[in-house]
Amino acid sequence: MSLEFSRATEVALPSTSAVVGVYPSLNLADAFSIRLPAQASGDPGVLARHLVAQQPAWIGALTRLRDVLVAGFGLKTAGHLATLGGDGQPARIGTVSTVVHCHNLLGRTYLRVIAPFHRLVVKASLDRAARVGWPSALAHIHGDTA
Repeated sequence: MSLEFSRATEVALPSTSAVVGVYPSLNLADAFSIRLPAQASGDPGVLARHLVAQQPAWIGALTRLRDVLVAGFGLKTAGHLATLGGDGQPARIGTVSTVVHCHNLLGRTYLRVIAPFHRLVVKASLDRAARVGWPSALAHIHGDTA
């Protein structure tokens, strides 16, 4: 475990993010950044997998509950969202960006309820991944993920 780590902070959605322009209108757009140590991997896929693998247990429980509750309404589950990939930047700052476009009143209502939890989850996940320690670029080359 790393003795020194940075904390996630909310930032403006980066204009270079792959999610910018995905939808014609947005009901939610946010981004959280965290400083990565010099030795951390720069591969967005490696960092995203580490982020999800290191999530606090309470996030997994909330995600499972959410998936059960929304499954009958046609909303995307965590399994579907995981296939969409992550967003990263080539600098020593890692940024997680989220955009949501709602199709109807149900989606907008759901988003109003879930948005505060979403922000807590993203921030807590980034902070936990930093405390555990980011995968190193060298470990990635050798096939390790931690």
